[in-house]
Amino acid sequence: MQQQAVFDFDGVLMDSVHEVAVTAFRCITKETPTSLAQLPEHYLKNLLTNRHLVQPAGDFIVFARWCLDTHSVAELESKKFQGLLAREPQPLAERTKYFFSTRSKFIQENRDAWLALHQPFEPIWSEFKRRASELYIVTYKNAAAVLELTAFFGLNFPTHRLYAGERGIKKSQHLQVIMGTEPQALWFIDDSIQNLEAINNELGPELTQISLAHASWGYVHPSDQLKATELKIPVLSQTDVIQLLNQ
Repeated sequence: MQQQAVFDFDGVLMDSVHEVAVTAFRCITKETPTSLAQLPEHYLKNLLTNRHLVQPAGDFIVFARWCLDTHSVAELESKKFQGLLAREPQPLAERTKYFFSTRSKFIQENRDAWLALHQPFEPIWSEFKRRASELYIVTYKNAAAVLELTAFFGLNFPTHRLYAGERGIKKSQHLQVIMGTEPQALWFIDDSIQNLEAINNELGPELTQISLAHASWGYVHPSDQLKATELKIPVLSQTDVIQLLNQ
């Protein structure tokens, strides 16, 4: 019997870091860039260096401000970033709504430029497309953007298998819903060790039905694999995941 699985989207199936860089810059300035060439060099380098720290979409606004205000390229410590988030006066739900609306305006203004900022990870994307009717996506990305991208890259993904970020629900909560409807044991694959640690803490005993796996590609920091080992979460390559799905 083939394995059932739940996939994160950004950083696992889709490389969207360039789009996030442009959209987040639009959020914190009055400018409307459509490409990386229009972004300040130090801003882009800081964002690419530290992308692994960000989880919910609304946190990109706080992150982008730091990237723009920090004129020398630097590594942002997780504790410092959490401190920035804690001092942010605008609630996460409001920031998330603004980020998604900014993204929507970008798509409306120049869909081709927006799409060009994405690229699926291969070979995992091709395998996901082949098995899509049996798999799930759980993501902090908004559903409209996910479906726009899956369609553009050749997949008409079933909407009832997409659990997205509009409602501000935690990934652990989405996984609980899936576990309630899916009798078979599941794997959840995410590139964010922060997400996996949170799910591990929030679900606890309920993880008997779902196994966590850390994607070794995507937006990862060199220390993430060590943390995954400490949490007893397997670190899997794309080849590993494909083999797992076809066991």
